[in-house]
Amino acid sequence: MNTRFEDLFEIHILMRGLDYYESGHVISLEHKNLEYHGIVAGTIDYNVSILLNNYRAINRMTCTCPYAGGNNCKHMAAVLFAINNNEGYSLNELENDEDSNEDIVNQIDASDLKSLLPNFAEKASPVSVSVRAVEDVKRQEFVKIMN
Repeated sequence: MNTRFEDLFEIHILMRGLDYYESGHVISLEHKNLEYHGIVAGTIDYNVSILLNNYRAINRMTCTCPYAGGNNCKHMAAVLFAINNNEGYSLNELENDEDSNEDIVNQIDASDLKSLLPNFAEKASPVSVSVRAVEDVKRQEFVKIMN
């Protein structure tokens, strides 16, 4: 079974990582063999290391931010989005399947979705388009139920 990197994060952390990536906070990304190093601008610059196994799946991730002590953080997510979106980088765990956006949205509870929508609705990104589409479908389903 192929684990997607998105499944390694709490949804709000994943969304913040995407926001960091889209906002250009990943200021450096290098790799040698199966090890990636990124620098993510935050309160200070944080160093992220991602080690892959021989199957190019994530083996270990570290970040110098305080949150990362035992948790996967937004800086790690931002670097993974950068790896995924830079030509020449490809990880097993970064494959997009048809259900990936649906899976993510299904994991968001309604109150979290409401708080995320304004932030992402302002951005022209695949995630914001997906979130808008889900919101429209949910609205249509609600109208059908009420009629």
